[in-house]
Amino acid sequence: MLHMSLRIVVPHLNDYDQFLTFIEAHKEIQKENKDHLQFEIWDGGSKPHIQESIKSHCAELSWQAHFPSQRLSLVDVLNGATNQMQSNRIMILPVDCHVSRELIAELLNCSEKWHWGGFPKKYQANSFFFSIYLYVLNNLFARTGRFVWTNGLFFDSSLAQQIQWQNKNLLVDWHLSEQLRKEYPYYLGTHKILVNPRKYLKNGMFRQVFINAIIILFVSLGLNDEDFLKKLYK
Repeated sequence: MLHMSLRIVVPHLNDYDQFLTFIEAHKEIQKENKDHLQFEIWDGGSKPHIQESIKSHCAELSWQAHFPSQRLSLVDVLNGATNQMQSNRIMILPVDCHVSRELIAELLNCSEKWHWGGFPKKYQANSFFFSIYLYVLNNLFARTGRFVWTNGLFFDSSLAQQIQWQNKNLLVDWHLSEQLRKEYPYYLGTHKILVNPRKYLKNGMFRQVFINAIIILFVSLGLNDEDFLKKLYK
């Protein structure tokens, strides 16, 4: 019998197409696990007509939707979500990511001794470039004694209320992971999170992904001067 409950918090900002894809991928999973699982959309300040549509979809699906009175950064959204703990575990899942029934079952059933963890990423079809990107990152982590590059970080209730996401301009999940892994045991899931690469194929996102890889390399080598990395990122 399951004793765990799980909140999946989905930060969102003006990415409506990805939101529609997300709800199609997860609405049946929610129904099947309604006693243990709750999806929550945390909007950082999308356009009013997008917010209204999100409200309508969430009401129909019995999902929760949160709309702050002012536009918030990703870090503000994450701090607000993790501080409102109403379940045994909370997962932060980007809107371009999809989880499977098997992954949800794994997370609900894994031992309470794991205070936090994540799941390996797998980019969906027609994303050869991102398969190479992921391969490089995973091998870099392996060589530097770190863990597989993950998405969908999750935390238990006791740890989530202690977390303060740092107000950095880049890779906020990376910085938090680096901090936590020194203090708490880490669970690396066996099932993979599927990432829709569509948003990376427009608006110069190839460049951003390349810059992210360089930043991770610098941090892994201990060359993590914050001012320098911010200049590089811009």
